[in-house]
Amino acid sequence: MRLVSIILLTPFLAISTCAMESKAPPPSGPPKASIPETEFQWGFIPSNSTVVHIFELKNEGGDSLIIEQLRPHCGCSSAPLKTSVVHAGETVPLELWFNSRGFRGRQRKSASLHVRQGEELVPQMLYFEAFVDTASVPFQDGEIEVSTPIVEFNDEVESLEIELTNRMPAERELVIVDFQDDRIGVSWTSKKLKPKESTKLTITRKVSSERLWASITMQMLEREDTRITIPVQGENRRIDRRR
Repeated sequence: MRLVSIILLTPFLAISTCAMESKAPPPSGPPKASIPETEFQWGFIPSNSTVVHIFELKNEGGDSLIIEQLRPHCGCSSAPLKTSVVHAGETVPLELWFNSRGFRGRQRKSASLHVRQGEELVPQMLYFEAFVDTASVPFQDGEIEVSTPIVEFNDEVESLEIELTNRMPAERELVIVDFQDDRIGVSWTSKKLKPKESTKLTITRKVSSERLWASITMQMLEREDTRITIPVQGENRRIDRRR
């Protein structure tokens, strides 16, 4: 019986030891801000539209840090901050919007972030760039033809489809670079497109809030110069009626 007990316990002890060794230690020390991405490019965007990107701020220290300020340097952009306290090991979103109304061509904007790490106030700049396409049919000169350059939801619709066409004489693969998956879902019929071939992109609204602001940034694989961003917006008037 003793021999059996040893045989059964030994694997258990080995597994327990491995589990303990693989567990990461909790954050320690003073608060420490980490921002893995400080620049973002939307590529080509339609005029008179709003696009969105979410940067991330992580606290790698063992104590809470405080976001003192997140301020865009242009009235065309805004930064709705959801929280000002970032606890140890926590990651919070830093959301930035850009409204292209009245702009044309290449635009490079910035926002200043000030984070308090204990007694130290640490400044950080965030940059975002877009090329505002003022043509009557946006994206018409690019490699990706888009059937609907701005996606508009209303209170009767939960999902919409847009068509994307490869204008080039060679096969291309489309990739999605960025979208806000807490608000919208996206799915393809196909990512790889032969010359002149089209695909359907289905966009599903996830939130029932009064106003939806989101965007989908995409490009040809490994071709940042083909990047475009499709704004996604909409209202839910049923919420207004219930008030």
